[in-house]
Order: sequence, then structure tokens, then C-alpha cells
Amino acid sequence: MQELEQRAQAIKEGNRGQMSIACEAAWGASLLTPVLSKFMERRPDVSLAVYPFATSYFHSWMSGGMIDIAVTSVPINNQNFIQERLGSSEAVIILPKSHPLCAQSTIHAEQVSEEDFIVLSSRNELNYYRSAAAFQNLGVVRNIRVFSPLSESVFSLVEQGAGVSIVSKMICETLSGQFDVEWRPFEPKIRYDVFGYKRRGMPSNRHETLFFDLLREHIA
Repeated sequence: MQELEQRAQAIKEGNRGQMSIACEAAWGASLLTPVLSKFMERRPDVSLAVYPFATSYFHSWMSGGMIDIAVTSVPINNQNFIQERLGSSEAVIILPKSHPLCAQSTIHAEQVSEEDFIVLSSRNELNYYRSAAAFQNLGVVRNIRVFSPLSESVFSLVEQGAGVSIVSKMICETLSGQFDVEWRPFEPKIRYDVFGYKRRGMPSNRHETLFFDLLREHIA
């Protein structure tokens, strides 16, 4: 927290040679690594700080100037922030490698109606996720065993056979190689939007613009 406050003071003093970025805890800084690498190549004199936290913190931190921009798939409804849609990623399902459904090329929601689910979300953010609506529309009631805001813990639990999980393909491509799991396309098709936020009324900042442009390219 002290580091955040120091960065807020630097922003107020007009030092734009640094940029602080908040992203969902579900993503972790690792998901943004390719974008961060490209940004540092283009802006070698800009220092970055990345804070993977729950989106509930974003409101106060952005309003207080502790972070410059936020990247999230959970909409932030605040008239003091400017929202930019950066792209979307399709949903996939991850399973333990020993699961019988790994023999299928595509997995439908009705095929996993009896499965235990590990949900990559905090409990109070579940309704924002389109996977919840997809099951509700089919009349399928999921047996949710664990809510976790951390992608690494979700993948680890699936690896250990605790259940299955639906995540964005972007997250899956980043983490699947680190865990002994399989992933398959999921039906009905779901896409998770990715949004970028910055504070309204602030001077135009080329660093923020470049970062959002690079993230759009990465998601596309």
C-alpha cells in the first residue's frame, strides 16, 4: 500500500515516466507478460508496476490516483472512469487429463451437468460471468464446490481432480502448460469481454494509449 501511495504522489507531481496497472487477480501479472514486454521495448524509460487484485479495489484506487489504468473482464460502472473495450476471448473448459470427456473434441454444457465446478471468480462477481447465464438458460444447475479469484489455484484444483472449470482461452493458453490438464472448446459459445479503464478528466497520456493498443493486438 505504501508503494501505491508513493506512485500516486508521483502522478500528482507530473512524473509520467512511470505507470501503474491494476488487473484482475484471476489473471495475475503473468497473463499480461507479453504485452508488458512489448511495451517496455517501445518505452524503455517508463517504469511499470502491476497489481493483480480483486476488482472491488479498483474503484477507490483509481479515484485516489493510486493506479493509472485498470484491465478487467468485470464491468466497472463509474461515471468518473472512461471505459474502452479491448477485445474478447472465447470460453473453454479445462478438465483433469484422466477425465472421460477428454475423448470429446467439443464439450457441451449438458455433458457436465453432473460435474463439480471450480469457478474462477469471487462469489459476489459470479453473476457478471456469461458462463453462469449459459447454464441458467439451459436449465442446468451447476454444483459449484469452490470459488477462487486466482487462476493458478483453479488450474491446480482441476489438475488434482477436484472438478472442472470454464475459463477464457486467453487465460488457458497462458497457464495450461504449467499444469497437467486438458482443455476443450465449450458449447454454447461464450466470449469474455476485456475492458480497459482510465480516469476521466485526466490529460491524454501516450503511455496509457500505447498499452491499450498493444493489449488489443494481443487479444485479437
